Amino acid sequence: RLRGFATAHIWACPPLKGDDYIFYAKPEDQKTPKDGRLRQWYIDMLVECQKRDIVGKVTNMYDLYFANERLDATAVPYHEGDYFPGEAENIIKDIEEGGSKKGSSSSKKSKKKRNSSSGSGNKSKSKNKGRSGTRSGSTDDEEKMEVVEPSYKEGGRDQVMVKLGDTIQPMKESFIVAFLNWKGAKEEDLVVPKEIAEYRAKAKKESGESEKNPSEEASSSRTKSRKRDANGNPRTASFDSSSIKDLV
Repeated sequence: RLRGFATAHIWACPPLKGDDYIFYAKPEDQKTPKDGRLRQWYIDMLVECQKRDIVGKVTNMYDLYFANERLDATAVPYHEGDYFPGEAENIIKDIEEGGSKKGSSSSKKSKKKRNSSSGSGNKSKSKNKGRSGTRSGSTDDEEKMEVVEPSYKEGGRDQVMVKLGDTIQPMKESFIVAFLNWKGAKEEDLVVPKEIAEYRAKAKKESGESEKNPSEEASSSRTKSRKRDANGNPRTASFDSSSIKDLV
């Protein structure tokens, strides 16, 4: 916070066996905490930080980035070893493979359609000669059923964000974002629950920070530290002229 960091991102996920984790350097009877217990530990820690005016608003990654339809995948912060980089790469790979499969299947359908229309030749023409209208074949119906989502540039949603958001929504409470109270923090990022604000005001009042002058407090402490005479009055420092050497 003192170095200018604006947010703290916490992934409340218990590690797996084999991970480089401090708990596994301890005895076996100290088990790894469950998801809910670990998440609650982080929340309790952040609430204490809110009481000390170190942390402001506490939210989660889904509400902050994925609920906003205007944001794309570049808005999501990526940290080394985090959940999102690996999952985003898998989603991009699936989208690219799905697009290539769809393109190959559509090209096969169009090729098959051309071959069938050229093979029927005059037979189809004579058969449909007396008809006033035409009817779409099964291939055309299948092509119409394939709904193509508009791209992000065309005003649609970023498909990576859609799929990634759908994945993390059930466990969004495990992806915690805490806004730090640093010198450049925005006012809306420092909003805390009513209970926290009341606790801060009460603690400030009890400590007397808003009423007592720091200079008066320092003067009072110096007076208390002075030695006193037999009557209980603070002794004044005596001037010993013999300690000064003649510099002439």
